[in-house]
Amino acid sequence: MFCLTFLIVSLFHARQVIALCLANGTPEHARQYLQTDALENMSVGLLLGPWQSNFAVTKIAEILVTEVLGLHAKLHSEMMANSAGAIFAVGGCVDFNHADLGQKKCGLQETQIHVALDAWVGVAVSEQTAFQKMYPSLAPEDMGGMGYRGFETMYVTQSAFQEAYDSEGLALNFYLSYNTTHHDTKRYFTSISDLNVSDMISCADGTSFMNTEHMGNYYRWTGDIDGVTLQLDGTYIGKCSGPGGYWWLAPSCRHDVMACIPLVTASNGWFLQPLLQWSTAYGIPAAVGIIPSFADWSRTVKTTRSLFYWWVPDTTFLELQPESIVFPPFRASEWVLGNKRTSGSGTYIAKLTSPNLRQKSPRLRSFISKLSMDLNTVMDILQDVRTLPLSSLDAWQDPACSWITRHEHIWSKWIPVDTNCFLGFGVVDEHGTFLPSKTGAVSCDVCPPGTFSEELSDGQSRRCTPCPPGSSQSKASASHCDECKPGSVAATEGSVACTPCGVGLYQDAFGKAACVTCADDTTTLLKGASDKEECVCKSGFIESNRQCVPCGEGLTCPSGSTVKLLLDGESSGGSGEDRPQISQSYFSWPEEPLEIYKCPGPHCAGGTPGTCVGGRLGPTCDECPSGMYGTSDGCQSCGIPMMAVWTGGICGVLVLVFGTYYFANPRYMLKVSLAECAKIGFDMTLAFMQNLGVLNAVSVPWPEGLRSLFQFSALFILNLRSLGFNCAAGGDVQQYTATVLLFLGIALSWPCLGSLSQLPCIKRRGMAWDFHKTLGVTGSFLQVVFTTLCNVGLVPFMCFSHPNGRSSIAKYPNIFCGGPDHLTMQILAALILSMGLTHFAACSWAIKKAPAWSTTSRHRLTSVHFLIANFKPGAWWFGLIILLRGPLISLPTVVATDLPGVNLALMICVWLSYLSIQLLYLPWKAPLLNLVDGISTMLFLVLLAVSLHLEPVLPESILILEIIGLGVYYLSIGVILCVCVLSIFLMVLKRCSRSGARTGPRIVNLGQLPDPEEILETIEQIYFNLKAKKDVTELVNKMSTSLSVDDLHIVQKALNILSTDCELGGGGSSRGRIAATRISQMSRKSFASLREEQRQKSSDEACEIQQESIASGSSDEVKQERDELKDPPSDDISI
Repeated sequence: MFCLTFLIVSLFHARQVIALCLANGTPEHARQYLQTDALENMSVGLLLGPWQSNFAVTKIAEILVTEVLGLHAKLHSEMMANSAGAIFAVGGCVDFNHADLGQKKCGLQETQIHVALDAWVGVAVSEQTAFQKMYPSLAPEDMGGMGYRGFETMYVTQSAFQEAYDSEGLALNFYLSYNTTHHDTKRYFTSISDLNVSDMISCADGTSFMNTEHMGNYYRWTGDIDGVTLQLDGTYIGKCSGPGGYWWLAPSCRHDVMACIPLVTASNGWFLQPLLQWSTAYGIPAAVGIIPSFADWSRTVKTTRSLFYWWVPDTTFLELQPESIVFPPFRASEWVLGNKRTSGSGTYIAKLTSPNLRQKSPRLRSFISKLSMDLNTVMDILQDVRTLPLSSLDAWQDPACSWITRHEHIWSKWIPVDTNCFLGFGVVDEHGTFLPSKTGAVSCDVCPPGTFSEELSDGQSRRCTPCPPGSSQSKASASHCDECKPGSVAATEGSVACTPCGVGLYQDAFGKAACVTCADDTTTLLKGASDKEECVCKSGFIESNRQCVPCGEGLTCPSGSTVKLLLDGESSGGSGEDRPQISQSYFSWPEEPLEIYKCPGPHCAGGTPGTCVGGRLGPTCDECPSGMYGTSDGCQSCGIPMMAVWTGGICGVLVLVFGTYYFANPRYMLKVSLAECAKIGFDMTLAFMQNLGVLNAVSVPWPEGLRSLFQFSALFILNLRSLGFNCAAGGDVQQYTATVLLFLGIALSWPCLGSLSQLPCIKRRGMAWDFHKTLGVTGSFLQVVFTTLCNVGLVPFMCFSHPNGRSSIAKYPNIFCGGPDHLTMQILAALILSMGLTHFAACSWAIKKAPAWSTTSRHRLTSVHFLIANFKPGAWWFGLIILLRGPLISLPTVVATDLPGVNLALMICVWLSYLSIQLLYLPWKAPLLNLVDGISTMLFLVLLAVSLHLEPVLPESILILEIIGLGVYYLSIGVILCVCVLSIFLMVLKRCSRSGARTGPRIVNLGQLPDPEEILETIEQIYFNLKAKKDVTELVNKMSTSLSVDDLHIVQKALNILSTDCELGGGGSSRGRIAATRISQMSRKSFASLREEQRQKSSDEACEIQQESIASGSSDEVKQERDELKDPPSDDISI
C-alpha cells in the first residue's frame, strides 16, 4: 500500500514537472491570484484573436506570466472577432463583439480580461475614440506597440518572381518593373479569364468601389475620369468593366483586358485605395477584383499566379514565400490628404491592459509594457506554427515553450526587477514598511492614498512620498499629489483628501494648508467657499451699503441676506425658503426697508417691504383708503347705509339720554327684587365686557377664536373702527376727538337738560327735573362706563415701541407718539380724565357722607343712589372699589405697553386684590350676586393666566417678572412666618404681663372683641321689649321691609348660635354648624346672682308700670302686667 501511494505521488509530481515549460518555473500551487474589488481571487485574463500572430505571442505571454511572474492566468473562452473587440473586451464590456457600442453592456461588472496582445488598433481608431468618449473610466490603457507594425502592401508569388528574375533579370518586387512601356510582365502571370468569377463579388455589390470618399480621392489624385463614374450628386464611385463587371481595369491595360494582370484582395476590398492609386500612378497593368471569402481568396492566390494584397505578420501565404513590392517611401503628409501613391506606414499593433491593472498587479503591467518583438522574430515564430489550427490551444503549448527556452536572452529583459518599482509603487522592506531609498528594500508595494510615487535618483525605482501640506491624493498608486483646489485645504502632510473650508471660512488659492476667516459678522452659506465674495452676512445680519448691520426685531435674516434680496423677495440659495423677509405682524416701506414698524393687528403679512393685506395702508397697515372702513375681510366701502346707521345711532343715543331720567328709580331697597337683580346682572355683564375689551389692548398672540371674541369685546370700550366709525368721524385723531366729545356730551346732557327744565314755562307744567335725581342719572351713566372712560382717557399714553425706535399709540398705531396729533389727543385725554377724576372725587365724598345722610338727609341719597343701591348697608362703599378697579386695570397697559407679560402680571395683581376684598365683605345685596361676581372674577383670572401663557417671553419682561415673582414669593413666606412668630410672641407676652392677655386676642381677632356682659344686657333688653309688645305683627312687617336679606341671614345665624351654643333655646339643632361646648357660666357672675338681679330689675320696672297705669286709670291691666313681671316663666331665660 505504501508503495502504491508513493508511486501515485511520484507520478503526480512528475506530471507537474512535465507541465512546466521552465525548469525553475513557478508551480501552479505556488502562484498568486489577482484580487477583485470584492477581495475575491481572480486569474489574469488574456484575450485571444482569430489570427496566428495573436495566438503565438499570447501563448508565450501566458507561460511567462504563470511560470516566471507566478500568477494564475487563463485564456478567455471567447475570442475577439476583430481588433476593435480588444478595446471593448479589456474595457470590461460583456458583449464585446456586438456590432452596436450601446449594446455591448459595458461597466456592468468588473472586467475579467486584463491583457490583449497583438491588437491591430490602428484600424479601429474611430471605435477606440468613441469608447473613450462614452466610457472614459473604462478605456483600456495602451502599453505601447508590440515592437512591430502590421505591414500591408501588394505581393507577388515567389514562383512568378523567380521566373522573371531567371529569364531576364527582372525584379518583380519593384514597382517600376511593371511599367508596360519597358517590360511585358503579363507573361509571368495568369490571365483574368483563368480565375473563377463565381468566387468574386461585383464591384457594385457593396464593396469599397462604392465608397464615394475613397473614389473621390482616387480621381482627385490620379485624374483618371474613365476609372470612375460621376453620380448626380457630384460624387464618384468606381467604374468596373471586363467580363461580368467584376474587374476594375487600370489605365495601362484598359484597352486590352487580356493584357491585365489579376490583382485580388478580400472581404469588401481591403486596402483598395492604395492598390488603385499604385496601379494608375506607376503604370501597373492590373485588373483589380474582390473575393469576399477569405478561404476562396487564399485558395485563389495559392493556385494562380496573381498579384495580391497581404499583410504581415501572418501565416496565410508563408508557404508561397511571396515578395512584397517596393513602392516609394511613405509620406504622411500625402496620405493624410488621401494621396496614397507612396508606400504605407504600417498599422499600429498595440498591447492593451485594463485600467485597474495598475493597482491589481503593477508587476504584470510592467511586464506587458516591456514585452516587445521585432517583425522578423514574429515571422520566425509564425513559420514554425503556420500549420497549427486555431481550434486547438494545446497544440500551441510546445512551440511557445520551445521559443521561450531558446530565447531567454530576449524575454528576460521583460521581467521586472523586484526593487525597481514602477510608477505608482515604492520600495518597502521585509516588513512592508515604505522606505525613502533602496537601502534595505526587498520589494515594491503600491503607494497608499495620501502618498505619491516619486522617482529615485537612480532613475530605476521609486519611493512613496507623503503629499505635502496643501495637497492630497485619494487614490492608491498615484504618480503625483493634487493641489487643493480653491475652497479646500490640507493642513498636514499625507492627506488623503483636501478638507473643504468650513462655514465662515474661504480659500481662493490653490495648494493652501489653511483657510481664511471671513470678516466680522460675515460667514459663508456652505462649506468649501473659494472666493472672498462668498463671505456673506451671518444669520441675523443683512448687507446694506456693503456693510452687515443687525436685522433686529421684525426682520428675518438668514445667512446671506441683502437689502436687494429683501426687496426682490428672493433667496440667496435660490430655493425661496431662506430669503430675508419682513416677519409677520411687521412692516417697512420699500424706500426704507430696514426701518421696521410693528403692527398690532393681523394685517401685516410680512414678506417683502410694503406688503399689507386686505387693502390696508400706512406703516402699520391699520388704515383703509378714504371712503372705506376696515373689517376682518378687508376694507369695505362706507356707502350711504353706513352713514345712515351712524346717524340713526346718534339720534338713538339722544333719545336714550332723554328717556333715562324718566325710567330711573332712585329708591334704595334693602331687599333686591328680581327686576333689580336682572339690572345688576346686566351691569355686571357690561362691566365684564369692558374688562375684556381692556384685555384686548394687551399685545398677546391670541388664537383665532379668542381674537374674534376679544375684538367684539373691544366694542364696549368704544373701539368702533370695525363698525365703520371712521365713515362718520374721519381719521384717527378725528375718531378719538369724537369719542371724547361723545363722553362729555352725554355726561353733560343730563345737567343741561335739568337746568333747562327749571325754566318757568316748563316748571309751571310740572316737567321740571329734580336736582338730586338728575345728578343720580348722570352718576349712573359715569358709573357704568367708568372703565371705558378711563381706558379712553389713557389711550394716548399707551405707546408701544417700533423696532426702528419710534413709538405709536396702541389703539391708533398710525399715530406716532411725540407728534402733533399725539399732543392733540393727550390734551383731549386730559380733559376726559379730569372728568373721570372729578367723578371719582365726588363719589368718594358722597360715600363718606352717605351714613349721615341716611339718617338726616335721605333725599340726598338719591344723588348717590347709583353708588350704593346694589350693595348691602354694611358695604355701602363697595361701589367706590368698583370705580377704582376701572383705571387700575388700564394702567398696566400704560406702564408696560411693550411688555405684555408684565402687563398681564400687574392686571392679575389688581384682580386678585379686588377678589380678596369682594370675598372678605361679600358686598352685593343678594348672595347670588356675590357668587356670580366671585365666579366671574375667578374666570377672568383664568383668562389672564391663559393670556400669560400665550404671551411670548421677551427678554425685557423677564427681569421685571422675576422681580415681581421674587417679591410675591418672599412676601407670601414672610406673611406666614409673621403669623407664626407673632403668635409665639403673644404667647410669651401673655405669660409675662397682663397687657399681653388683652393685646393677643385683639391682634388675632383683627380688632377688639365685644364684652359678653354687654351682649347679655342687650339680649335682656330685647327680651323685655318683646315681652312688652302685645302684637308682634308690626314687628314682623318691619323686619320684612326694613332688613336686607343679608341682615336677616345674620339675625338668623345669631339666634341659632344663642339657641344652641349658649343654650338659650329649647334644644334646637345646630342648623348646619358645629355646636359650641355647653356653657355653664356666661360671665364671672354666677347664674343665681344673675337671676336675682333680673328679678329685682323686673320688680322695679313693674312698679313703674303700676304707677303709670294708676295715673292713666288702668289699674287692672297694671296689676296683670306686674304679676307677669314678678313671676316670669322659668324657660324664658333657660340656657
